[in-house]
Amino acid sequence: MKQSIGFIGLGNMGLPIARNLALAGYQLRVYNRTAAKARPLLDLDGVSQARAPAEVAEPGGVVLSMLADDRAAEQATAGLADKLGAAGLHVSLSTIAPTTSTRLARQGCGYVAAPVFGRPDRAESGQLIVLSAGASRDRARARPLLDAIGSAVFELAEDPASANAVKLAGNFLLMSALEAMAEAFAFAEKHGVPRARVAEVLTTTPLMANVYRGYGAAIAAGTFSPAGFSLRLGRKDARLLLEAASARDVPMPAGHLVMDHFTASVNKGRSELDWSALAIEVFESAGLG
Repeated sequence: MKQSIGFIGLGNMGLPIARNLALAGYQLRVYNRTAAKARPLLDLDGVSQARAPAEVAEPGGVVLSMLADDRAAEQATAGLADKLGAAGLHVSLSTIAPTTSTRLARQGCGYVAAPVFGRPDRAESGQLIVLSAGASRDRARARPLLDAIGSAVFELAEDPASANAVKLAGNFLLMSALEAMAEAFAFAEKHGVPRARVAEVLTTTPLMANVYRGYGAAIAAGTFSPAGFSLRLGRKDARLLLEAASARDVPMPAGHLVMDHFTASVNKGRSELDWSALAIEVFESAGLG
């Protein structure tokens, strides 16, 4: 029989994650502020319901939490470390600030930050992408649990906050992609192409995936020369885009942001670098070399 573990937070993500852990053979003690949300789990073998967050813990044991925000993450796990003790482990799956993760890591028990990428349907099918950061011994202890809920686990640094930083970075890419897609679709629609058709063209081909894969690697490595497509030409295309958008009254705030970065880069002598070198402007603004 596999170990007994605690689980706090049975929302849209927590419930299917807890279910997959139970189906993998773990004995679960679960808690949720709205007790009724635990009902779908209680028919599964080995699942019991606790009346308070700390009741899911046992000395030296493991507790996972999946809470909606920083306040909930701190409130629901207050006192948890006292029950777990120094030999216990708290695995936080929540998307929270790196600073919040650092505070949770100082509560007196082992701690792994393991935020996940994926929607509830991915949680249901056990196909989440999981990040893992913390002391190596704690990550090793958490790994079988994370493997039970995800299709891939990325081991990061000893500092738990690093996982939360990567999760927020990934979410920034996602929210930026949403804005960019919306602007692109609006731009095309103002030029007579239905947004559904634009979405079909841009999302049913390898185009977008290859862009993120190729340019992501180049930006991360700082490989901006030789230029596959010069920054100077990128600025020209951005100018053409914004001029055409203005003519059709299409607001494109992200487009203007990119244009500003291109212009600043040209003024700093980077015209003939690859257009992905606009990242240098972002890095410099963040105080990075």
